[in-house]
Amino acid sequence: MSENLPLQPNQILLTFKDKETADYVRLVCRRKAINLADYVVDNFEWDDQISCLSDLNEGEKITGETCDGCDHITTCPDAVKPKKARGRSR
Repeated sequence: MSENLPLQPNQILLTFKDKETADYVRLVCRRKAINLADYVVDNFEWDDQISCLSDLNEGEKITGETCDGCDHITTCPDAVKPKKARGRSR
């Protein structure tokens, strides 16, 4: 039996929706003589990069201004949502 080791910082666990998709990707990688990591990077939509990935410097914190108007604010676990103003009731 293989032991489940934690992923390293440079590793990603990749899961496909079905066996046929995984087999297709393996076939393409073999025929192009590239590894899976290169296949993923080559097919990533780099033009579609969201602003928090392209605008922030490494180590810089995401702020509400960064997330303001972002289409992914409802699904992003790192989103900084604006705090609701507390109204005083009389």
